[in-house]
Amino acid sequence: MYVIRVVRQEGPVIGPFDAPPPEGACWVVEYDPDQAGGRGVALWTDRKDFARRFASVEEAITYYARQSRVLPYRPDGVPNGPLSAFTVEIEPI
Repeated sequence: MYVIRVVRQEGPVIGPFDAPPPEGACWVVEYDPDQAGGRGVALWTDRKDFARRFASVEEAITYYARQSRVLPYRPDGVPNGPLSAFTVEIEPI
């Protein structure tokens, strides 16, 4: 089993992610790239045991990389994957 740990925010974030994940170690519990008009909403935890679990690294990467169907592209033409605003690591549990 694997979890997604947020390492850091890469740059300015527009929308609901304006509230950054907690300082220090933080894991993804839930993520919906279509919420908030396609800007995405995530639920974070500072406890690894509460994080969403994935059966494989590939499953975790697919979850992290999901593109919004509501707002598929950013104004600059880049695919809109809201969680990609954060550097993450896939960790075994």
